Amino acid sequence: MIQSKRFSIFTRVLGSASSLAVPLSIAFATAPAHAASFTADDVISQCFKPSTSSFGPHSCSNVNGFFTLTATTNPIDSASDNVLTQKKVGGLTGIGVAKNGLTKINQDPASGEINSNETLQVGFNTAAILSQLQLSFLYPPNTPDNPAYGDKVFEAAIVTSADTTLTGTLKVTGKDSATWSGADGTVANLIVSSLGKAGLYAIYNPFGNNSIKGFNLTALAGANTGAGYSDYALRSVLVEPVSVPEPATVAGLGLVGLLAASRQRRAVKAS
Repeated sequence: MIQSKRFSIFTRVLGSASSLAVPLSIAFATAPAHAASFTADDVISQCFKPSTSSFGPHSCSNVNGFFTLTATTNPIDSASDNVLTQKKVGGLTGIGVAKNGLTKINQDPASGEINSNETLQVGFNTAAILSQLQLSFLYPPNTPDNPAYGDKVFEAAIVTSADTTLTGTLKVTGKDSATWSGADGTVANLIVSSLGKAGLYAIYNPFGNNSIKGFNLTALAGANTGAGYSDYALRSVLVEPVSVPEPATVAGLGLVGLLAASRQRRAVKAS
């Protein structure tokens, strides 16, 4: 979308020097001028009423002035009334999804996390590059040397761009290791996946430098959606602005436009 707008600007510049300033200012306002981010704590303080409630709204917009979070199903159902949840493990809070109407987190099969029947949608106000995504409460199966939470599988999170063209799976491979299946990006363990610990992982540039309008989170399906199978929570998001031409490039476009307009006027007089 941004490429087509830049082409449109270039053609307008060549056609009319008088219209130069306005189209340029509109085009380069379509991406965030600075990095934007949020943590689970931001979502809780801005969306949960009261902030101590385990359950929040179905959707919360304008988080930190840029993000919208929506709880829904997998596959996505626009009629879903699922709600956002908050959960804390090892002193770290994450955002999950649960069915509406529950009164206690432990009534939810995933205990307030995101399972394979649920989706957490994160939308951006404008297209941006997903620079870092942190996911929490991801654990391997219990072993004698690493007792955790009784999981039967190596838990896995699926991340898909809002337009579904880009996707990848983060899969835990040990108490402090994981893999990322996306074509771009790297993954790192930030807090170990052990009993009493938050099992926190960061995916850096999961979709490379591709510009997206948001992404969806769900879990890899297992034998069922209850305890012991893949579920997890969202900890934080960081996005970067889409690249735009340097000021010198913009000035160059202006010079091209002025020269073209001048030549056009000379051609008219000559005729």
